[in-house]
Amino acid sequence: MTDRRLTRRRLLKTLSLAGAAALSGCSGQTSPSSTPTISGTETNESADGAKGGIPMFRYDAANTGHRPDGTGPTAEGTETWRVETDGPVRSSPAVVDGSVYVSSVDGVVYALGDGGRVRWNTEIGQAGISSPAVVDGTVHVGGSDGLYALAAADGSEEWQVDTPGPVTSSPTVVDDAVYVGDNEGTLLAFERTGAERWRRELAGTTERNGRRDPSENRLSVGGQQAQSAGDAVSTPAVDDGTVYVATAKELYAVDADSGEPQWSSRFDTAAGTDGSRVERLSGGDSTTGVERLQTTRTVPSSPAVVDGVLYVGQYPDTAAVDAASGERVWQAGTPSRTDGAAAEPPQSRLQVATVLMGSPAVADGRTLVGGDRFVGLETESGTVEWERSLSVRSSPAVVSETAYVGTTDGSVVGLDAESGTTEWSVDTAGSVVSSPAVHDGTVYVGDLDGWVYAFE
Repeated sequence: MTDRRLTRRRLLKTLSLAGAAALSGCSGQTSPSSTPTISGTETNESADGAKGGIPMFRYDAANTGHRPDGTGPTAEGTETWRVETDGPVRSSPAVVDGSVYVSSVDGVVYALGDGGRVRWNTEIGQAGISSPAVVDGTVHVGGSDGLYALAAADGSEEWQVDTPGPVTSSPTVVDDAVYVGDNEGTLLAFERTGAERWRRELAGTTERNGRRDPSENRLSVGGQQAQSAGDAVSTPAVDDGTVYVATAKELYAVDADSGEPQWSSRFDTAAGTDGSRVERLSGGDSTTGVERLQTTRTVPSSPAVVDGVLYVGQYPDTAAVDAASGERVWQAGTPSRTDGAAAEPPQSRLQVATVLMGSPAVADGRTLVGGDRFVGLETESGTVEWERSLSVRSSPAVVSETAYVGTTDGSVVGLDAESGTTEWSVDTAGSVVSSPAVHDGTVYVGDLDGWVYAFE
């Protein structure tokens, strides 16, 4: 299977180079013969489609993963359709105006209409981990050589910009700007035309003997594993004129208009077990005004920001950070347990996962995050309210009062966000690290066997 995918990709590249002169302005769309397999009922897509939807990874620019006014499935888990791609689907679908947009590790972005019908598929090169952001008729998505903007109508390329490293994080589109990070530690802002607004080199790389050590800087970007060495930047969260991102070791806040740093934050592993103390270097950084916090922790997820607080997964647990200062508010599990009994170290710290892969969802006073377990935390204090024995590498989507998340066991489950009780579940062919997109009673998700699904 792997050899077939690689052969197909090399063939497409060869044909593209050979026909460049004759096909000037070609979008890179694959030919009809390479259309993926569809399993399910094909119907004609309506002209208007369902308006609204899930425009980007984590639903909104703040990465909350919460859609309070949405509706999830009411049935007991029925597969409506599935589409097979030529590579694992690690990205999370966007659902806009009746179409589903998703990228695959085969290096192709797909637009799927009613019944899973392939409206178009456009090759953007290897990677295929970045989740599309679809705004005002344009699909923004990262690839191995930069950021792409494709026409949502037909997949043709509107513009493409090179970045210092591959883009495996997902773009965040706010007003007239597109924010994205690459795998070389660079945070960039572009105009919606593709013109660069600013770039910021982030200083979170790990060095040994004065040289970058790639083994220390692999980041799971919002639940999607970065494949290249370097200091990958998470999917940006944008709120109130500030862009928040995580690298492998550090959180950053920068001004959305100028890219000027506001603060950077690292967690101290020697902090007290009550989760209250943070070590701050005296004076901060005299050249940038960035104040640093010491840590050896890894920050392997994209931050969410709600009501002036950032929530982020940091190996091996979860933390809340003041968005204005970078000061830690709590670290998951350090307060007393739900029975009110104070726990002694090391049990006082909730170790959510041996490897934390997903980004948190924040909804209705609760923070939900997954790893080797799936956990519900009280947002104000970080107290553990419930936990479930689910192996989770995707990021949860909370719709109304239900949290939908994929598992490595090959399933998608819907749990009551307040109690953690399972309300809905379906099986998939492969492990799910893609984050579900839930819209109008349907759950859309991909799996590592290369399928994209619609479940009701």
